[in-house]
Amino acid sequence: MISRQKYPEYLLKLRAQKEFYQLSDEEFTDLTADIKFRLYPKGQILFDQDDQRKHFYYLLKGIVRVERFDMNGDASFYEYVSMNHGFPYRGLFVDDNYAYSVRSMTEILVADLPMDKFETEIKSNLAMMKNIVVEMEAIISQDEDHLQHMVTSSASERVLYSIYLMGAKLASWMKMNT
Repeated sequence: MISRQKYPEYLLKLRAQKEFYQLSDEEFTDLTADIKFRLYPKGQILFDQDDQRKHFYYLLKGIVRVERFDMNGDASFYEYVSMNHGFPYRGLFVDDNYAYSVRSMTEILVADLPMDKFETEIKSNLAMMKNIVVEMEAIISQDEDHLQHMVTSSASERVLYSIYLMGAKLASWMKMNT
């Protein structure tokens, strides 16, 4: 559990992030009125695929793994989210349930915002909406690039590319934590 005494420090860090910096002080205060900062150990599941979509998370420390499972319970998709990024963007305004599961790969610190308040703020703030769309475009572009590298017929190239991606995410995380 995070002490309420640490909240002002974490709110300042969150306020500086691209998704939030353009909000007025009043808008930011309204959005974060019900915020919770949570520290989770490695291996913690934040939510499962098909759970009710109630929270938007902003990762302030660590790395999480996004996993989507097929009908047999096999992971059919996975991606990593590193610190200073929010999730889930998939399903904004349209889905009632999460489209994937999220598990911490390291100890993590997250800002937990009520999804309905987050979506309401996006709708009422054009600058925030633009930043969210830009973030979503970056995610889509990255995923398309990954997909293009992974559809090669060479299994060794797919494995090497997967290792490269994991190494790049971990290197980014290590850089931010040193």
